[in-house]
Amino acid sequence: MLSLFFKSTILCMVILISSAKYSTAAIVGYDDFGRKIVMPNLPERVVLISATPIATIFELGAGDRIVGVPDSIFRSYLSTVRRYPSLLKKPLVGGVGNPNIEKIISLAPDLIICFDSMDSPGKHTRVFERYGIPYASFGIVKDVKHGLEQIRRLGILLGKEKEAKNLTRQI
Repeated sequence: MLSLFFKSTILCMVILISSAKYSTAAIVGYDDFGRKIVMPNLPERVVLISATPIATIFELGAGDRIVGVPDSIFRSYLSTVRRYPSLLKKPLVGGVGNPNIEKIISLAPDLIICFDSMDSPGKHTRVFERYGIPYASFGIVKDVKHGLEQIRRLGILLGKEKEAKNLTRQI
């Protein structure tokens, strides 16, 4: 018969092992194409191939995680750059039609956020799959409901669910 001390010790070990397992829980989310994205940890290094989600990422409080931005940011998103001047110091990684794969990989991202056509998804993303880099693809916002869903999805992927919920309430 096992002593009470031995039983208590085993129970404590089981609890510790279980809690350690859940404390490093993966981040699981979905992109616009219903593709499941699983990351072992909260992404700390995010590369953007489309400038569209930049303001949302900053509003969620994750702008400091951006380590690469698309070339178009200085042509098409000047107001965004003025609002978030830290973007001026970020490396350029090409754009939607011509991402600089070598540059993106050299930045060692934990997550790549890209724009994909709803008609032909996956044009460049196969390369990211080959390198084992998690990516989330988003398309053009169809309507307000879809835009709010994108904010929630970004919030989940960035570990900012609460902030995303608050932001969508404000809109």
